[in-house]
Amino acid sequence: MRALIIEPQRLFTPFLAGVLEERGVAVLATTLALDRDQLALARPEIVLIDADHLPSPLMALADLRSALPSARIAVVYAWAEAAWLVLARAFGADVLIGPGADEERLVLELGLRRRT
Repeated sequence: MRALIIEPQRLFTPFLAGVLEERGVAVLATTLALDRDQLALARPEIVLIDADHLPSPLMALADLRSALPSARIAVVYAWAEAAWLVLARAFGADVLIGPGADEERLVLELGLRRRT
């Protein structure tokens, strides 16, 4: 399984990559954004995206869903109104990870387990 992390806060990318790699997921890249051609070539099964630092997170979700229709898209957010969460799902998010979530919640929501 392959993953892409879209996270502008470089402080968190090693942690997120470590959580995925501990479960056997190969992290292809950590980046601010990728264009559609790069997404199509990378073809990750999981995309982990931090919505709080994108200028237009809903449009980014729609673009990701269009470019990667079978990927599992997980959105990490620090704060959002209930309506935004509904829209995020409508625009392509499979998983929503809020401010109270921990590593185990992320793993559970993505359907991953620790390698044995």
